[in-house]
This record gives sequence, C-alpha cells and structure tokens, in this order.
Amino acid sequence: MKIHSEAVGFTKLLKLIKPGRMPALALFALLPHCALAEPSCGDFLEAAGRKPPALEFVGCQPGHDAQVRALIATYRVRGALAAGVEDALVRDTQMARLRFACCGWEPDMADRSRLGSLPGPDQLPYQVTMASEETLVNQRSAWYAIPWFHVTLTLPLEEP
Repeated sequence: MKIHSEAVGFTKLLKLIKPGRMPALALFALLPHCALAEPSCGDFLEAAGRKPPALEFVGCQPGHDAQVRALIATYRVRGALAAGVEDALVRDTQMARLRFACCGWEPDMADRSRLGSLPGPDQLPYQVTMASEETLVNQRSAWYAIPWFHVTLTLPLEEP
C-alpha cells in the first residue's frame, strides 16, 4: 500500500490500523509528516461575524507579512462611510483610531498598538489595520472627499 503523507489526514491514517493493514508503529512514524490543514483565504470578517455592512470584500491571497507566510484579506469602504467602519474596528479589534499623517489617514501609533486584533484559527490572531488612499484631506469632516479607505486583515500561518 502506497501512502502519500501530504494527502493523508489523521482520520484516514487511523482507519489504516486494522488487522492485516499497516502496523501501528509504522502509522505513528508517518504522523509528523502528514500535512495539517491550513486555514484558507476568504472573507475573514464575514466568517467571524464582524464585518461592518459598508465594508466591501475585495479579495484574499497568500503572501508574507515581513518574512512570515500569511493570508491577506483586503477590503475597502467609501470615504463617506469610513467613520462607521473605523468605529466598528476600534470597538471589535481595539485598532487605534485613524489620524492624518503627511499624506493619508492611518492608525495613531501614539494612541495604542497600531494594529487591531481578532482571534483566529490555531491560536494565531488576525492583525487588522485601516488606512486611506494618499490624500491631502486632513479633516475628518471631509472624509467624504476621499474615494476609498482600505482595511487589511492578515492571518500569519506560522509564528515569527
């Protein structure tokens, strides 16, 4: 019997322990080589039940956060609706409120941790951030003039 360890899950391996099949010792020797199911890309905020109605899911793709493999979900919201999304992210993820810096809006580093956080799978939290496109609009009351704000949720797939 040929076993491809990447494709065989733990449950399938346990079924192999039957009289006349693979010996238990050989089975347990294979366990460290079996691929564990990694989380898949998707609308993380929707799945967590934390997606503000005005927030539009743009997409998700594998990538890197620094040198750590990660899944990165991106969202956008029109400037006129961005304050409500910011309020929800501050409340639900403890992301710092946005402030204007140079040429755009970003979380205020002086307020508290720059990134928000949501519980994720396998004890690895989603990192949450929000920022505007480059703009000269420096007053919250004029956010309606900013075409898009962007929200990013990053799920690290390994520890740094």
